[in-house]
Amino acid sequence: MKDEILHKIITDEYLFSIFIKSVGIVECLNPTQKLIYKKVLAYEKEHKKPPTPAEADTLFERTINTSNLGLDFTFEFVLEEIKNEKLKYWILTVATDIEAHEVDYSKVFAELGRLKDKLEVRVPKGIKAGDQIDNIIELETAKVKTDTMRSFINALDRALFGGFHKGELAFMITPPGRGKSTFLVNLLYGFLMQNRCTLFLSNELRTEVVLARLYRRIMQMDRKDFSNENKVKIVKHLEKFFNYVKGSGVVHYVPVNQWGVEDLKAWTSAWEKQYERKIDCIVIDYFDRLRKPWGEGERFKQRALVDSLRDFAVDQNLFIATATQTNRSGLNTPLVTEEHVGEAFAKIESADVILSLSQSVQEKADQRARITVLKNREFGGVGTIVDVKTIWEELTVTDFEFME
Repeated sequence: MKDEILHKIITDEYLFSIFIKSVGIVECLNPTQKLIYKKVLAYEKEHKKPPTPAEADTLFERTINTSNLGLDFTFEFVLEEIKNEKLKYWILTVATDIEAHEVDYSKVFAELGRLKDKLEVRVPKGIKAGDQIDNIIELETAKVKTDTMRSFINALDRALFGGFHKGELAFMITPPGRGKSTFLVNLLYGFLMQNRCTLFLSNELRTEVVLARLYRRIMQMDRKDFSNENKVKIVKHLEKFFNYVKGSGVVHYVPVNQWGVEDLKAWTSAWEKQYERKIDCIVIDYFDRLRKPWGEGERFKQRALVDSLRDFAVDQNLFIATATQTNRSGLNTPLVTEEHVGEAFAKIESADVILSLSQSVQEKADQRARITVLKNREFGGVGTIVDVKTIWEELTVTDFEFME
């Protein structure tokens, strides 16, 4: 519903003009937008009220082409504005009434104007070189030390400046059936080893299937050996593992397209309150099965979903990892890159870290694969190719340094 409101705002001249006046961003307007703004001000000065939609039709005389409104820029600005939690809360509380056409838009946007003064995010003016440099360096150094989560693939961790970091969204790109779920289970295993509180959200495999894969990864055990004959051995080994690690893991299954980012936020908040623990990492298997927000065009919906996920990671200072599939051209390519992403590149372009997993037929026979760092927003290492040992039967993805 939030996206429907935004769409209404930016495609309706009347609502757009009221919104611009409410949030006070005149300096950001292009000439056409300023013309709309001035007309609304002049009308209000004469009539002591904003124009109604019907009056706006006459006022604008429909001579303004909406394609000149700079909607892309304005929409990006609106998305930035609603990141503030108070504004998000306001949008959600009025969404139902707006959908039912029971809201006076003038009053709604007048309230939005009052909210503007309460927004927590402020842009400082006149920043000078060297401002708070000591504090900034100290904070950044502390972040690297305390907010880093290793992948347990040594060469990959070096390429990522120690590993993944809180406040980041990471994507793994693989062809269909080529190890995306296995890689994500390995991340869950590694985060538990580092005493991290981790949520594994599965939109593909039921909870018991994910747990079976995690247990096999812990045991490094083939499926055929994971049986009742070895039950005593399995239970003993798992008890030893979970007594050793201090992290906690939650595996939660949700059917395809049932959860969007707002659902994930609500569930995470409720779990943290109930168990009085802060979730450090969220692993989502996998991105393409999350519910997309409302909107026109697949590119818009994919981009909005990725932006919402990344905002969640930043706002809550947690790390989110997920995966997506390549298109058919990725099945036979020797090196998977961004151009092979299925449906739309927009689904990953806002991510902080983008990795790909490539494996030829010969490499599969040799139990080898390559992880390529395609993007690492903060710490570099782009273009690094890491050789990994893959034993798919045992669900292990490790580097050769560790295996040998």
